[in-house]
Amino acid sequence: MHLRCGPASRAGRRTALAEHGSRTHIRKLPHSAISPLPGSLARILVIDDEAIVRLTVLRMLAAGGHDAVEAPDAAAGLRLWREQGADVVVVDIAMPHMTGFELIGLLRSKGETVPIIAISGSLVVSDTEMLRHTESLGGVRLLSKPFSEDQLLSAISAALANEAP
Repeated sequence: MHLRCGPASRAGRRTALAEHGSRTHIRKLPHSAISPLPGSLARILVIDDEAIVRLTVLRMLAAGGHDAVEAPDAAAGLRLWREQGADVVVVDIAMPHMTGFELIGLLRSKGETVPIIAISGSLVVSDTEMLRHTESLGGVRLLSKPFSEDQLLSAISAALANEAP
C-alpha cells in the first residue's frame, strides 16, 4: 500500500491516496502526515481546479514513484508551496481567481526557480502567443490536456534533470 499526501480539505484535514492493487481510495490523514514518502523520487505539487484532473495526475505520478500533494486553486497551491515546497510544480493555466500564468509569474517574481509544468485543455498547437508567454516565464514546460502518463513522467524527469524545456 502506498500513501500519497494531499492538500488540506475544507474541513482542515489531509487526504491521501491509498493504493491497493488496481484500486485507489482517498482517505483522511492527520495534519502530522505531510512529509514526503520515503523512497519517492520527487515531491510534486499539482494545482488544478478540476478534481478529476488532480486525481488522474496524482495516479500518474504515483505510478512513476513520486509523492504528490494537490491544491484546488492557485491560492491554495501557493500556501502549500510556502508550507511544504516541492521539487516540481504542475499547474493548470486556466483557473478562476488566479490563473496558472499569474501564479507562475508570482513565483518567478519572488526568485523561485522551481521547475514548472503548465497544463492546459485549451492549448492549440499553433497557439504561438501562449507558447512564447510560457517560455518567457523561464523553466516552464507546457503540456496539452489530455496527456499520457508517459508524457507527464517524461516532462517531470526532464524538469528534475534541469533540461531546458
